[in-house]
Amino acid sequence: MITNTFTIGSRKYEYKLGKPFQEEGEKLMHFSCSKLGIDQDFLAEDIPELILDLPNMAYNLKQSVKQGTFIRIRIKTEEKEIIEKKAMDAGKTTSAYIRERALST
Repeated sequence: MITNTFTIGSRKYEYKLGKPFQEEGEKLMHFSCSKLGIDQDFLAEDIPELILDLPNMAYNLKQSVKQGTFIRIRIKTEEKEIIEKKAMDAGKTTSAYIRERALST
């Protein structure tokens, strides 16, 4: 288990990364960061992007305390661009657009 930290402002965040392992033909790694509420297995290939995104996640968590919680989903780059364009065309933020679409009946 590797332990590391990153700092946002004056707050330190510790995260732990387990050794790679195989499950159902996939190479996985366990990742945990208690301050961000993460404790799960990820595809090994996704770990670098996850680590690079940690500061954004910490910032979003700080904002979500004021605004609510957040949902993370995986989409293709092309899908993200389409969603962002549709949100802009509708005059909404991406979050507001997705929220409105997901909650409409």
